[in-house]
Amino acid sequence: MPDYQELMAQAAEQLIANIKQAQELNLAAVGVIRSLAQLAAPLSTEGIAGQASALAGDAVHRSVEFTSKLIKLQADYAARLLAEVGSPAGQG
Repeated sequence: MPDYQELMAQAAEQLIANIKQAQELNLAAVGVIRSLAQLAAPLSTEGIAGQASALAGDAVHRSVEFTSKLIKLQADYAARLLAEVGSPAGQG
């Protein structure tokens, strides 16, 4: 019978696999929508689309940067908390 840590590890792996699958499906859908939009949109919208893409790329970069900082902050906090909890009373 698996223990708690094994169950949590399996759940985490399954969650990551599910997120990856959802991302792949989303990328495929975006590709289809983009292809359809190119067929329907006039050629004069190419410049606007390029600007929107650059702005979206910048927003994604900032979002990932923020998330990375947040994860590092949480990891640092967890390490400090574990160190504090593991310290004998009065030696923190």
